[in-house]
Amino acid sequence: AREIVPQLLAIDCWFVGTFWRPQPEDCPGSDPFISYVHGTADKTFPLTGRLIRGKWHQGDTRHAIGYFLGRHGPAAPVASRSDEGRLQCERTPTAEGGEIELCLHEGGHSVRTEWIERGWNRLAAFKGW
Repeated sequence: AREIVPQLLAIDCWFVGTFWRPQPEDCPGSDPFISYVHGTADKTFPLTGRLIRGKWHQGDTRHAIGYFLGRHGPAAPVASRSDEGRLQCERTPTAEGGEIELCLHEGGHSVRTEWIERGWNRLAAFKGW
């Protein structure tokens, strides 16, 4: 599946949760556009991850984002920050032309329909659609 996904997906738009650990060693394909929305009060998938039943581990959000930013060389600094309604967002370019966007809100394990639309619009702008 890892070989097929880069050809099928134009965006990865996460709203809660992140990689389960351990993260993959590598992932073929160019750097993606990722828009990630997460609540700072989320107890289902905390930003820092959590151990479940002493067996599985939900990953740390910033560590997972760092994984994508450092895939093809040193990570760039955050390029821009913005407040967009209930979201506080930061965008960082990747080494191979992608972009990682992290948007936080004060809520918990939730998503709003306008955030889905916003993610689509960001992708369209990024891709020039």
